[in-house]
Amino acid sequence: MKAGFEAAGRSDITILDDQDADYVKDKGMKTTQAWIQKYADGKGGVTFNGIIAANDQMALGAMEALKGANIPLGTGEGQVMISGIDGTAEALQAVKDGQMAQTVLQDAPGQGAAAIEVIKTYMAGEKPDAEVLVPYVSVTAENVDEYLSK
Repeated sequence: MKAGFEAAGRSDITILDDQDADYVKDKGMKTTQAWIQKYADGKGGVTFNGIIAANDQMALGAMEALKGANIPLGTGEGQVMISGIDGTAEALQAVKDGQMAQTVLQDAPGQGAAAIEVIKTYMAGEKPDAEVLVPYVSVTAENVDEYLSK
């Protein structure tokens, strides 16, 4: 993330903390509860405005902790934005409901198709590319309905 922010010229973003919650919802919740205490603004809110989680389960745990502390969620002024990865049904619904700002969908059908193409290349006696990237899909309020029905 740090390199990504730097490459995007986002020197205005400060990373306050970076902790591992083992890809588990309750650990994501406990970590966020600790951050709510650590970064309290003294007015019932927090001094951070975003959480980026490495999977949807941790993002959903963060969401529950923030909701439990009555901290507003969303993409507006004074709200905390939450982003996860996986595009799970629960996260997609949280995006739809405005509780999460984003989930990043890993394109499983695209990954499977790419793997088959690599196998076909091997079977044809050719050498496939060393790396085959399947783009992720950013799912936000603008496009969530396309993915909720899948």
